[in-house]
Amino acid sequence: NQGLDHFREDCTNFGLQMHFMNKLFRLLVMAFVCTGNTYAGVTVLNPGDKAMHDKREKLINDAVCGSFLNRLIDVSKSPYFTDEYKYANIKLTNGRVLERVKMRIDLVIQQTYFISSNDIEINIDPGMAKEITYSDTTPKGIIFYKFQTGFPVVDRQNRNNFYLVLADGSCKFIKSIFKKAVGEKKIILSEVADEYEIYEDYYLFAKGGIKKLKRNREFILAEMSDKPVEVNEFILTNKIVFKNTEDLIKLFNYYNSL
Repeated sequence: NQGLDHFREDCTNFGLQMHFMNKLFRLLVMAFVCTGNTYAGVTVLNPGDKAMHDKREKLINDAVCGSFLNRLIDVSKSPYFTDEYKYANIKLTNGRVLERVKMRIDLVIQQTYFISSNDIEINIDPGMAKEITYSDTTPKGIIFYKFQTGFPVVDRQNRNNFYLVLADGSCKFIKSIFKKAVGEKKIILSEVADEYEIYEDYYLFAKGGIKKLKRNREFILAEMSDKPVEVNEFILTNKIVFKNTEDLIKLFNYYNSL
């Protein structure tokens, strides 16, 4: 009862009364289905749990407040990478694998939600999902996505941040994507914001270190200095443009294949 009263007070304080009955229903269902605070090795988001509430509030505040070092590239109406749930394989940091589960990634607080066999939306805490892979059919064809966490701290990103892996191997070419809720009032639940600014930038991860990508020949060739002949020949043959992301994906895929 104390937890539910705390949740009701939060909803009132932040003008979220319209969400209260929905959240209360989900809480009661989770209490009935789950015997503890974990499900399939992940944390269940319990709105009545003060520690969980405080943790989520900190995540949101970190996402809302402060300036970003990465580039603002667009504005979205959703906090998720895709609004639609996608069937994906999720590798957890504890070694467990969730296969073919419906999930979506919240890029505001950098965490994942998936649908359980009981049709309950379950929250995976930030950083607990080590890798998420799935394919999606688009007008351009089938696109394979791989998201990973656990990279070193750089700019405003920490080890919990998701990166989209564009080229995998000894020298990973990765893309940081995160969203910032836009609004004058403090936001506790990211889904109540009207708009989200999208920030992204590109990095290289090799030999345990991470560097922000510089789109020039000198920087990139320095990262491939152990294979200069092969790399230079590939650049000339394929007319690689260093400002072009697709060209860089080809180049790093080739380098990682050597």
